[in-house]
Amino acid sequence: DDDDGDDDDDDDGDDDDDDDSGKGGDDDDDDGDDDDDDDDDDDAEAMEIIDGKSVPTDSALRKWVRAYISCFNLEKVTTKHALDTCADKFGVSHKDMAATGKKKVLKGMLTEEMSLK
Repeated sequence: DDDDGDDDDDDDGDDDDDDDSGKGGDDDDDDGDDDDDDDDDDDAEAMEIIDGKSVPTDSALRKWVRAYISCFNLEKVTTKHALDTCADKFGVSHKDMAATGKKKVLKGMLTEEMSLK
């Protein structure tokens, strides 16, 4: 009994430590760094200045549109709801979205992504 208990403790401790620090640690570090860097880049590059107005970049809009259509019932969404939600998310006005052409870009992306569903 003592031998089995000692062997189990030793095996479990060694295997768990090796698996967690070896495979999991390396994978988490690689994936974590890439994800963290990507998130930081996305945050920093999510907005751009057009005609003195801060508006979301096309890549930020594309990412948002994909998230939006995966969250909402596509049979009930409207362009106005999407624009309202997007403007709230990025902290911009409808007027700025329209003046910079981002409203048109958003509509096009919504149409495109919804046709893929």
